[in-house]
Amino acid sequence: MSLSKIMLQQATQFLVFVMVLIAFIISLSSHAISLDQLIAENKLTIDTKVEQGKQQIVGQPIVITIEIATERWFAKGTEVKSFELADTIILANSDVSINGSKRVNGQTWSTQTREITLYPRREGNYNLPSIEIQISVNTENDGIVEGTIKTVPQRFTISLPEELSKIESFIVSPQVSIEIATDDQNHNINSDESNYLIGSAISQTVTVIAQNAPAMMIPPIKRTELTGLSIYQKTPQVFDETNRGELIGTRIEKFTYIFEKSGKYEIPEQIIFWWDTSSNELQEIIIPSLLFNVGKGKITDKIETNAFHINIKFSLWLIIVAIIISIAFVLFRFKSNLTKLYANITHLEQRSAKKAFLQAVSNHQYIGAIDCLYKYSLLINVNLEHLKSTQISSLNKLAFDNNNQTESFTVQDAKSLLKSLVINKRTIKNQLDMTKTIKLNNQS
Repeated sequence: MSLSKIMLQQATQFLVFVMVLIAFIISLSSHAISLDQLIAENKLTIDTKVEQGKQQIVGQPIVITIEIATERWFAKGTEVKSFELADTIILANSDVSINGSKRVNGQTWSTQTREITLYPRREGNYNLPSIEIQISVNTENDGIVEGTIKTVPQRFTISLPEELSKIESFIVSPQVSIEIATDDQNHNINSDESNYLIGSAISQTVTVIAQNAPAMMIPPIKRTELTGLSIYQKTPQVFDETNRGELIGTRIEKFTYIFEKSGKYEIPEQIIFWWDTSSNELQEIIIPSLLFNVGKGKITDKIETNAFHINIKFSLWLIIVAIIISIAFVLFRFKSNLTKLYANITHLEQRSAKKAFLQAVSNHQYIGAIDCLYKYSLLINVNLEHLKSTQISSLNKLAFDNNNQTESFTVQDAKSLLKSLVINKRTIKNQLDMTKTIKLNNQS
């Protein structure tokens, strides 16, 4: 067989293979199933609802719920394509996904629910367009079926209470709180007295917190323009937080007032209107007015006055420190004399001798106790040798008679002996006084 015939035969076989492959692919595509077919066969459902309250007003959140359900299970999470709806606010990351299941004709179906929160900004009718949903379903016979389907358009109506019809801006929330703070706690800004000088300044911070409302829907604080008063407004801080699934919006405004001329300046009060969704009533939050009284002096005069007071305080501190140093010098210079004086006044040696005597008796150190007793007697001018006492006799026997086993001398005996020494001293002193008196009488 020639080479040309072999090549022709191989080309023919390859062409047949390609035709068979194309026919197989066409056959598969003719039997492929789509999401629309699954919906038509009641194997996949998509349900859209608008969750509205009894009174749905401007600024109040409204939830769009999209539930996708399949008789099998999902291959991956559903994806909601972005969409726009005029006169509404859709917050970033406001789409909530919930996985679950439900019973359909006695069979358990898997569900994926997406909740999208809108904030309408006007009253009237709204037409919610079809929303594209990317879905991936794991079927029983056809494997994973993916694609995009659209929700059914929805309609809803937003109302506006009569109390809000003439109000330009307001907050819709079940709870609103406000905090007002200034950086000058030493002055009463609403006082009739001039408490500010030209060139001085004060800052005020207003914080508004609203539950279940985005921060961007909290109205700004109005800025007042006054001649002679410069007002600087910092860029507001606007942020949202979530606490246990509940949205909390916060707006922080900061103003700095700089006084350029003397006189009275008043920042008028402002009212924040708040529709309380808990009671369906209009509430008012008052930001009090500010009254500034600016004197004719300048901030430099105040600085000089403060410096004068600081100098006086510094001088007083110097005097106090000098007195303390002088006292310390005297104490150090005459330390020994002062120590002796203190010892004499407080009878320090006598108290030390008594304590040592009692401690020696308690430890049965009777020789040491006798030494301490003699020392104490000398300090109080009492001669132990002329004192007749059974207690001293017992103490001597315990100290110097090693064979004596009958004597005892307790701490109580020691205290009694010390007391008798003091009594003896007083007796001797009284006798001496009487002798002197007799001699003086005889001489007279």
